[in-house]
Amino acid sequence: MKEKETTTNSAIRTEEPKNPETAVAAGRALIAEAEKGPTQAARHALRLEAARHFRGAIRMNASFEEAYGWLAHALRLIGQDLRESSAEGADEFVRLACAVAWEAKTKTQAAALSGRTRQEAKILIAWLRATRHFTVDEAEAEMESLRARHLSEALDPEARVAAN
Repeated sequence: MKEKETTTNSAIRTEEPKNPETAVAAGRALIAEAEKGPTQAARHALRLEAARHFRGAIRMNASFEEAYGWLAHALRLIGQDLRESSAEGADEFVRLACAVAWEAKTKTQAAALSGRTRQEAKILIAWLRATRHFTVDEAEAEMESLRARHLSEALDPEARVAAN
């Protein structure tokens, strides 16, 4: 099965975008395509590839806030893909999504924050509140803690999450 996944992942590998805008556009197209995927494995592979594009956009321009919101979205969806097979793996992806969303939220002025990033931060705070019974303030403090602990891993294309 692992061999088949590797083949699927390499089969959908797309050309490297030339700028952050095209990287985000390519990632968004993959996210949309994943929604129509015939199997869970196909959807998962497309979401992994989308995350790679969003990471690439951030590497090209660390100030391109929209890429953070889309990366958080992709990581959260990848976590959902894994929920049945690996609850621990799923939670790891959601923690990475928290780190990315909170990084964008803390480094971007509220008025300039994209709707996608704002929505992801709210979803992830709700996840923390529901799973850990946190208050809003406690959830925000945990988002900051997750950002401090997991941001570099979430943004690293060579990290374990890039190959899952």
